[in-house]
Amino acid sequence: MHKWEASKAAIEKAFGLPVEHMFESIDHSAIASGSIAQVLKPVAAATSKVPALKGLSLKESVSQFSSTMTAQADLRVECAHLRGFTTILHPCRRVLRRRTPSLGAQPLQHPDCVAGVDTYLKMLLADNFVHTDLHPGNIMTDKVSAEHKSLEEIRSQLQLVLLDFGLAEELTPRHQAGVPQPEAFADDMEALFNVEAQIDGPDGIDVDKVLKDVLKLARRHEVGIDSSYAALVLGVCVIVGFATSLDNRINIMDAATSCFLQHSLTGKATGRLY
Repeated sequence: MHKWEASKAAIEKAFGLPVEHMFESIDHSAIASGSIAQVLKPVAAATSKVPALKGLSLKESVSQFSSTMTAQADLRVECAHLRGFTTILHPCRRVLRRRTPSLGAQPLQHPDCVAGVDTYLKMLLADNFVHTDLHPGNIMTDKVSAEHKSLEEIRSQLQLVLLDFGLAEELTPRHQAGVPQPEAFADDMEALFNVEAQIDGPDGIDVDKVLKDVLKLARRHEVGIDSSYAALVLGVCVIVGFATSLDNRINIMDAATSCFLQHSLTGKATGRLY
């Protein structure tokens, strides 16, 4: 786990205020840590002292988080998710769904990255049923014997192994957020996309940055973000970071463009996406 100084710097960068102004007190030692975060225990000051938290309902936020964590600990929920993924991924013979890894499973490596991105985009764009906890420990590959085989043969026999189905999301009409200032929010979104979402730019679209900026705009305009949508955004940011750490040439928006084009023409997104 990182030191308190790193946590303090990250908190102050996110909220633009000194920690002492936001909290009455805060323990410097983390009480828990996960794959992308540490948990600190503060005593909160009034949310009015923190402009970034204006309009935030702490009670509702805690309730949403509690519901998600409770569901993750319920194996009946995980069983239902596993059935759902078995159905949507059944045509993908290269993808296995498991509760625990086999002895031959190994972490996803550089040559396997394309298959991982393709599988994630299929869930996100074609199936609307997404594994939202695909950190490196939950997406692996089954070992393929390389003896007397070409690289193409090895890749054709590769099987992805997806693990831990406690967290999964799908978006329904109820997830559409209410916008108190629709015109101002729409104007800011248009300005953001005109700058950051130019697919023909030299570096493509940094979807991680775009999504985080969208969340900042939502917070500024007091737009309520449903926990399911937030989980999908976080999941995309994790998979983008994971994929680019394996191959910095990969841009997930480049991979998704053909799917968007196909959907705009046919209303469907089928087949390989990448």
